[in-house]
Amino acid sequence: MGREDELFDKYMLIRQMVEAVRNKNTSKAGPLGDTTRGRGRVLALLKQKDGVSTKEMATVMGIRVSSLNEVLSKMEKDGFVERSASPDDRRVMLVWLTDKGKAIELPDQHMPQIIFGTLNQGAQNQLCMYFEQMISSLQGELEEEGEAIKEAREQRSEFFESAKQEQTSQQQAQSQPAAQAQVSSAPRPAPAAPPTGAPFAPPTPPVSTPPRIG
Repeated sequence: MGREDELFDKYMLIRQMVEAVRNKNTSKAGPLGDTTRGRGRVLALLKQKDGVSTKEMATVMGIRVSSLNEVLSKMEKDGFVERSASPDDRRVMLVWLTDKGKAIELPDQHMPQIIFGTLNQGAQNQLCMYFEQMISSLQGELEEEGEAIKEAREQRSEFFESAKQEQTSQQQAQSQPAAQAQVSSAPRPAPAAPPTGAPFAPPTPPVSTPPRIG
């Protein structure tokens, strides 16, 4: 057996084990915990990017808009999502998570930490580079796929990339006020005592400088 065969066997074993862990966690969470289909899949998508049009959601999920609307109607009735017309185009319906929907914790949210949390940052970066090389190789095998499938694949990639950028921006925005509060709450050093025998003079007030973030 060559090294490629050994790596492929390990890859298939990891896939099976990941699926087993997902199934175990999903069975505890119920139907909403299954992020591969139905309501759980809709929740997972909206948790990555909220306020998505039904047309865009159907494209990313690879289903018909009519089928998606059936699922959304049930979720809206149960209070997990709400739909509203886009302010830019009243013909476009946007889907939003309600507070009840946002409060649901999906099992898959912990999978990245379970799978890759044991690797340090350097190993994660190196593994990510290897994954990119494998993805590029597989894309070469798919060059003959139909234009419709290729377009849908590109749209899904754009969707998840934009969702990732939005999450990064939100995390940075949330971390800035915390850093400012930490800097502003730091105790200032006490003024030095005047030399013995010297006439007392009030200490010069410290110059207030804006906190530097980053």
